[in-house]
Amino acid sequence: MIAQFLVVFLLLAGVGFCQTFVGTLDGYFGYNLNKPQSQRNLYRNFDFKHNQFSLNYAEISVEQKPGDTMPVGYRADVGFGDAATWVHATEPAGADVFRYLQQAYVSASHKKVQVDFGKFVTWNGAEVIETKDNWNYSRSILFAWAIPYYHFGVRTTWTATDKVALAGFVVNGWNNVEDNNTGKTVGAQAVLKPVSKLTFTQNYTVGKEQSGRNADAVRHLVDTIALVDVTPKVSLMANYDYGMDRFNGNRVRWQGIAVYGRASPTSKLRIAPRFEWYDDPQGFTLGRAQTLKEGTLTTDIVMNENMFLRGEYCYDWSDRAVFERNNDRRLLSHQSTLTVGVVFTYTKTR
Repeated sequence: MIAQFLVVFLLLAGVGFCQTFVGTLDGYFGYNLNKPQSQRNLYRNFDFKHNQFSLNYAEISVEQKPGDTMPVGYRADVGFGDAATWVHATEPAGADVFRYLQQAYVSASHKKVQVDFGKFVTWNGAEVIETKDNWNYSRSILFAWAIPYYHFGVRTTWTATDKVALAGFVVNGWNNVEDNNTGKTVGAQAVLKPVSKLTFTQNYTVGKEQSGRNADAVRHLVDTIALVDVTPKVSLMANYDYGMDRFNGNRVRWQGIAVYGRASPTSKLRIAPRFEWYDDPQGFTLGRAQTLKEGTLTTDIVMNENMFLRGEYCYDWSDRAVFERNNDRRLLSHQSTLTVGVVFTYTKTR
């Protein structure tokens, strides 16, 4: 009932009142060459499923940005599908309460400063929840396991110049609207654009994220992103993450790097490779101590301005045998997947 109300409300708002309305539909067919008995691709976001058609994400987004004529704005994103379920799986208030509401915040601005209050996606990472805004269909290991998905709290952004933007955050924590402890998490971000072809983003996040006997442990996350537009048709990107915490009195850490490339030989074709290395020596994020790597090759075929097809081959390998193999109880140290996705987007701007 709540989900139906939100969809109807956002459709009406999108048609009649908001500045920007965006509708997205994203689905795929995936096949794992290991043929896992569980029908699941281990360590993946959000291409979880083997040998079946799946709805990854269907989303409606409405936004009214604050400005000179209207100093107060808002944004609300409602989504359904496997991605929405997974992102909110650990929400302390319950996954069913907030899983349809990816973002919901109000904004106020004055000159170069904007303040947002509510639920918003994380400021960390090179990738996002929506497939249409990423270079690959599958999400990186860093996006899936090194960083949070969303927060609830206050975000303040100061656009100093066209080359420098700074932001500060005070939120409940990682992936929680309802806090799971008495601590708060703070974050800082600097976005630098020294030249038109280079963007450098540095993030730092710190706070108490656990509960129970580990409630006093402090988690640190350093997130660095560099994006270079080599030519109008070729771009390169790199993302590095380093995190540390304490669990049962012991220090834990995780780190990884992802490098990306994207080439657009024609207006109808895009090619994007990605390579990652991720180290989790205590198994704090992956559930088992290991070093995990992946190589991905993605090809987009643009059908029209609203729709594209995305084909992808992804190879994951670990220094431990962790991946399923058909009905064989023997685990493998690698898995390969083939994916074909369809992404449709409609945007209406007033």
